[in-house]
Amino acid sequence: MIRVYRPNEPPGFRQQRTRWEKELQEAIYDPHPMSMTQLWRKIRQRKAMQVFAEVLFTVFHHKCAFCESKTEHVSPLHIEHYRPKNTSAFLVYMFDWHNWLVACMACNSNKGERFDICDDRPCLLDPTTEDPSEHIDFLAAQIIPKTHRGKKTIEQIRLHRIDLTKARALWLLDIDKLLLLAIHVPAARATARELLIWAMQDDAPYAAMARSYLRQRAPKLADPAIPHPVVQLDEPARKLNEILNRYQTELQEFE
Repeated sequence: MIRVYRPNEPPGFRQQRTRWEKELQEAIYDPHPMSMTQLWRKIRQRKAMQVFAEVLFTVFHHKCAFCESKTEHVSPLHIEHYRPKNTSAFLVYMFDWHNWLVACMACNSNKGERFDICDDRPCLLDPTTEDPSEHIDFLAAQIIPKTHRGKKTIEQIRLHRIDLTKARALWLLDIDKLLLLAIHVPAARATARELLIWAMQDDAPYAAMARSYLRQRAPKLADPAIPHPVVQLDEPARKLNEILNRYQTELQEFE
């Protein structure tokens, strides 16, 4: 998880929210009411909702707010309610822009409808209102809690699940290869360094883990005296694969 800075409501959102909340009230008092899940499923198919969803996905860099996976190529991202929509106490937040996160199917399912409280605060971390790095850290690909709320978040979302840990470990293998190229292969140094800097940016997958890992392996790169300029790459994953394939022979020498 990384800190995400949510902008104000997009243009037109408030007007649509008024319409949706009217539908919510009608659904509640209908003699044969639909469930909140059914109402949400109905509304989220509409063009206006899809426009706002795309804004939110962009804010979250098309990554899951919890696990930081970029999963759109295998499963769609969803708008997730931080305060669960199926709980009567939180119905008022159902169409609240500030209650919406982005989640992959696995994290969305694991979160469920739980909303536990830890010492008068939600146990579940909200990356749009607080910095998850104060509560969660990494030891290589293993996620570890720093606080009780961090522990509760890891457990509820199952951020230590095996498939996710394996995906993070595979990403670290690529980061290790980039480090080797940056240190030992002069012809690849500039590109490898650029990709390492990108791997710590918000738009990269598993950025929180990459930052933690590189602070240990390459502290001067991870925490420079002057912040790195933002690396803007059209297709960073493709560029990463290209450099690893191009210097495959050289990398095999370090195995």
